Amino acid sequence: MTDALKTVEIVEFAPCSVWIESDMFGARHVMLHHQGHGEPFTYASFHYDYAYTSNAQTRSEAEKLAIELGATEPVQEKVREWKMPAELSELTRERAARQAAESRVAELEQQLRDAVAAERERCARVCEDAMPILVSDIRSTLVDCAAAIRAGAPAREWRGLTDEEVGALTVFDGLHHVETPLLADFIRAIDAALKARNA
Repeated sequence: MTDALKTVEIVEFAPCSVWIESDMFGARHVMLHHQGHGEPFTYASFHYDYAYTSNAQTRSEAEKLAIELGATEPVQEKVREWKMPAELSELTRERAARQAAESRVAELEQQLRDAVAAERERCARVCEDAMPILVSDIRSTLVDCAAAIRAGAPAREWRGLTDEEVGALTVFDGLHHVETPLLADFIRAIDAALKARNA
């Protein structure tokens, strides 16, 4: 007993597009894509190497293959979009975090310099108004003067380093992320000591 063959009706023919993509390294890629069928497919790649190929040669070979696969002349050419590898993206994020931490440290250093300069100026004004000071008493008088100024100054909220800034400071080079919990603890200890001293 034989099964009868069922007739099939072709409802739609999905055309196949053929084109060439060039990448930033000089390679030519022959691309295929059936309309409505997923992502484009790289059928073949012609890589550039100055010792073995030329730009004209890779283009000519890619065009010949594309025409054999159904492309019409002139063969459509596109520039392949370059996508950053995941590892490079992570490295870029780490560098950005490190730069943010360094910027924050620079900001804190500038605030400290400004505060020291302002305190010196206030101390100088107070000392100018004071009675003449004996040379032997200059050090103790200046210390007392600075302490009095600090006592009368309004308290400011302490802004320590964030976990992200501490983490960024533990990366030693621009190529590898170095896990250094000991260094992170050391940085946090310094931050805590400065907070206690400036309380």
